[in-house]
Amino acid sequence: MSVTLRLNGEVLNGRHVRLTEYERLEIEVATSHGRSARPDVLMDGASLGVPEVSITEAGLSWRWIYQSESWCGRTTLSVVTEGAPIYLDIETRPNGSKYSDDQYQVMLNRIIEYGSQLPWGLSPGLSSADEAAGVRLGTTHPVLINHYLRPLLEQLEQLLREPVLSHRRATVVEPLRSSQATSGTINWLASRPSRLRQMRAGDRRVAVPQHRRKATFDHPANRYVVAVLKRLRASFHHTADSLVKYAAGGLLGAQEKNRALHLASETRRAATRLSEALMHPVLRELQPGEMTEGVVQVFADHPAYGRFAKLARRLLDPGLSINDNGGLAASLRRSWDLFEIYSLYRLLEGLEQALGDSWRFERKPIQGHVLSSPAEGKCWHASHPSGLRWELYYQQRFGRADSGPISITTVRYPDFCLALFDGGQLQHWVLLDAKYRTAPESINDALQSMHVYRDSLAWRSPDLRVSRADGGYLLVPAISGTCQRFGREDFLEEWGMGLLLIDDPALGERLVSSLMPRKGVREART
Repeated sequence: MSVTLRLNGEVLNGRHVRLTEYERLEIEVATSHGRSARPDVLMDGASLGVPEVSITEAGLSWRWIYQSESWCGRTTLSVVTEGAPIYLDIETRPNGSKYSDDQYQVMLNRIIEYGSQLPWGLSPGLSSADEAAGVRLGTTHPVLINHYLRPLLEQLEQLLREPVLSHRRATVVEPLRSSQATSGTINWLASRPSRLRQMRAGDRRVAVPQHRRKATFDHPANRYVVAVLKRLRASFHHTADSLVKYAAGGLLGAQEKNRALHLASETRRAATRLSEALMHPVLRELQPGEMTEGVVQVFADHPAYGRFAKLARRLLDPGLSINDNGGLAASLRRSWDLFEIYSLYRLLEGLEQALGDSWRFERKPIQGHVLSSPAEGKCWHASHPSGLRWELYYQQRFGRADSGPISITTVRYPDFCLALFDGGQLQHWVLLDAKYRTAPESINDALQSMHVYRDSLAWRSPDLRVSRADGGYLLVPAISGTCQRFGREDFLEEWGMGLLLIDDPALGERLVSSLMPRKGVREART
């Protein structure tokens, strides 16, 4: 069996692939005639789908297309057939037209407001470790385990082929086996003539004290290797337990939950491999040891020990804490899903900054962690002594009703609705849709959908007065060249529709100004 990778038509060398969102990676597996097992390509334990199969002179060609349409970060694909799996390390970067790596990092950091330092996608982090059984034990991200475990075990195997030995000088009392007796042994025999006569008579059973050097595996460097492996194994088990507990919390969708459970299974399998390594004859009888100056010198002088230490340190660095700060959720949720959450926080931040201190704000608590989607309906409001009130709705249901949000056709759920009330009377409201994809065709499709939303959705007050939306805007991370006109000020003002940059410092001000045209309303802002 042979595996060929093609990206944009070019054949790739190696098994590590870097690509951006939406790029198509072609995976071709060639098998010979007579193969009984059908190959497959798995991601998170699930098949990429039915391959395209063609007949060749040598046998069969199986072809899959991998395309990351909604995930950023690392993942591992496994090509399985009759033999051992072939692993492909895939690193998916954000599409540059939306966010660069650094901007994606900023987006995540701004969501996590409590100091967790999350990089983009599935990379390692620097957040604090969890407490487990009274010991500070950090979780190691399962994708990192998949990425580093194989080279770690390879270095361990090299280390165990030629381990450092401990040479100890010991005195033993046993028959003399060496023709080169030490001076101490000769003096002992000289003081015991009867034993000396026995030996000269050919009696080889005479036991005499001798100094010997014994070589054993019980060296401080090997004991420290045992300590590292046991610490890694404990961290892996803790990570797997946390993944299972997290998946049972009901905070994720089915796809994300399945991914968490699959990663837990893979992490436990990795812990089992460490247990097998600890049963190697070199390590089996050793107790864990500490890092000492002598151990440091061994790891510096022996390449296999040094490389093993570097890989182990990578896995033992504080990983993404699996807690309410959302470390795990950042890796389980899709990029566009994270952008929607980010848009919510940016809207709240911008609106509160634009309105000022004279308003009283109230955010509806988000269950779980900061990466949880809020409940459908009103998630924030701001009230003023004058009787004015702003309300922000998330995934508000528009259907058939006697009052409130209605749809003249089918039920719809826009991402956000921002509404301004005076007393109990709705004054103005706009539709807002978070759109992470910024390619021109995606923007055109999204604007078309916004036309449908703006024409089919309305707000009916208790007195049966119907209010149409004052505008419909797409919240985007970037505006590409051919779509620039949709984000220009004159276009937005004339048509009440277009593109708003989510990272625009004046985002809140623009929204507030667009919905507060009356003099009395503007005065209430101050």
